[in-house]
Amino acid sequence: MLPGWNFEVDVERDWLYIRLTRVPHEIGDDTRLADAVVSLTDQRANHRLLLEFSDGQILTSLVAGQLVLLHKRIHLKGGALRLCRMSIFNRDVLRLMGVLDRFQIYPDRSAAVVS
Repeated sequence: MLPGWNFEVDVERDWLYIRLTRVPHEIGDDTRLADAVVSLTDQRANHRLLLEFSDGQILTSLVAGQLVLLHKRIHLKGGALRLCRMSIFNRDVLRLMGVLDRFQIYPDRSAAVVS
């Protein structure tokens, strides 16, 4: 779907759940991450999105910027974006960039769909 990334997709309680994993040893295109996720939500006609990064995934400033873009695009479509299983380090990346307050972050998938 997007070079350098693997998307595991599921649906839970009307939420589209996507677990993002970096593909080892593959050059990725981080500049199109938001486009790829929005395309997936458009295909499934579901803009209520739970996004999880795999364990150990480190958020770069470029990927964090793509999250900000994704947040904006999902909300313009009348949807919602929730993040789950975000490490303390990745929260700090978002905080240092001054964008942490834009995101709803939950400890896990079940907490995100109940709220």
